[in-house]
Amino acid sequence: MWTTVTLISLILVVDASNAMLSLGSTSVERGDTVAVDLSISENSASFAGVNAKIVLPEGVTCVSISPGSIASNFMVDYETITEGSNNAVTVFAYSPSGSTSSPNGVVLQLMLQASLSAPLGPHLLEFSTSPAMAGVNSIHALALSSGVSLPHDTESGWLTVTGGGEGEGEGGGEGEGEGEGEGEPCTDAWHSADQDHDYQISLSELLRLIQFFNSGGFHCADNPGDTEDGYVPGPGANHNCCAHESDYNGGDANWQINLSELLRLIQFYNSGGYHYCPDQSTEDTFCVGQAGRDTGTFWGGFKVQPRPAALYTGDSYVLTALADTGERTPLYQWRFIDDAKATQAGPAGSIWRFTAVRPINSGEYWCEVLVDGVKHESDHVMVSVAEHVSIIEQPNGGEKKEGASHTFNVRAKGGYPPLNYFWYKNGDEVAFGANYAIDKIDSSNAGTYQAVVVDLYGDIVETKEVQLHIVPTVPAAGPLALLFLTVAMSVITRLILHRGRQGDFKKMGCSS
Repeated sequence: MWTTVTLISLILVVDASNAMLSLGSTSVERGDTVAVDLSISENSASFAGVNAKIVLPEGVTCVSISPGSIASNFMVDYETITEGSNNAVTVFAYSPSGSTSSPNGVVLQLMLQASLSAPLGPHLLEFSTSPAMAGVNSIHALALSSGVSLPHDTESGWLTVTGGGEGEGEGGGEGEGEGEGEGEPCTDAWHSADQDHDYQISLSELLRLIQFFNSGGFHCADNPGDTEDGYVPGPGANHNCCAHESDYNGGDANWQINLSELLRLIQFYNSGGYHYCPDQSTEDTFCVGQAGRDTGTFWGGFKVQPRPAALYTGDSYVLTALADTGERTPLYQWRFIDDAKATQAGPAGSIWRFTAVRPINSGEYWCEVLVDGVKHESDHVMVSVAEHVSIIEQPNGGEKKEGASHTFNVRAKGGYPPLNYFWYKNGDEVAFGANYAIDKIDSSNAGTYQAVVVDLYGDIVETKEVQLHIVPTVPAAGPLALLFLTVAMSVITRLILHRGRQGDFKKMGCSS
């Protein structure tokens, strides 16, 4: 496994501007693993790789990846990192010597594992918005084997975590229509009806529950992203998601909203809000009113946390921290620890923008929020900045006699290790590594050679093209050839001497 994924996230290659890189949707029980596909569609050209950084739900981890049906000849790898309370994974699949068997289909398959404490319900599987690589594309990339990156779109998926393991309820019967999530409430501090998580029930959110009440029930959406809350009005067999927190009467969900349950949400609506109070022994673990929101003691936590990033010189980046402080006015102050381990002050505000980062910007970052004299800190995240990969020693070609040896060498600097070296002859991959040695050269080794260097996050650089010319060796003469040459030389010598004597006789007036 890499020492520094992003699933990737990392270089996928496409020819069409409307190609779609998408994540599949599925469900998983707590404690189990499930396969999620990373696919390409609406594409008309073959590609040679993919990289992407994907943010996973809280309590979900990528434990392995494997090539998909159209990328069986690709080499793949991944790395998991932490982003706030979530995990993220960078995936990488690349084959400089070839391309996929089809322009559309499954490129990679991710095996995701849900912990026993993973929050129940539908959660987004999304492509990260914080850069993890650059050079081709700082977030996700589609590229040709030459490293050329082309425009593409992305589509998120959904992972629904259902009951199981330590979180499984006691009422999981085997009767018809009972799903794995039946009787399991969502464990977030927000009510299921509170779609925007503002601790208030709006009119549209209340009308949504009235819709469930009037239709005689509700059920889980096959694709949670198709509806505003992951549910569909009316009775249905799909109960493979967490129960709606308004469906609490009797202790177990019956996938219907009765009058008392509807009146409870109307109570939250009329009172201007609610808050999570599991220690108050209420019927649904919520209490009327927004605790402390109007008294200056309210702290709703961070709605947006800063995210880590691996950047390259010249990249742009934005750090964001947004706190839920009710009616109180927060004061934001950014901090970071530089390479010298000194704590420095950044800008005051919820956003810190970088227009062109440099290695000096590498460090640990966080935001402090001051509310009524109480300081709260966001997640501490690492931002690293590297120079782009560059060539510092070009390979040499030249002329070589048959039977000799030759070694191509290349050296590169910058990027994120490890650096991977791919050698090509006449456009076809022939070797991997910083050096490429050829022993006992023959005519088949003649051609144009070039190296491509790729770092951990897909930054690519090519060397110059060099020529290797092969000089044929003249065959050595054998014994018969030497004998023939000796006889021939003897005859020629005698002829020369004979003609010389004739000339001497003529000068003396003699004839032969």
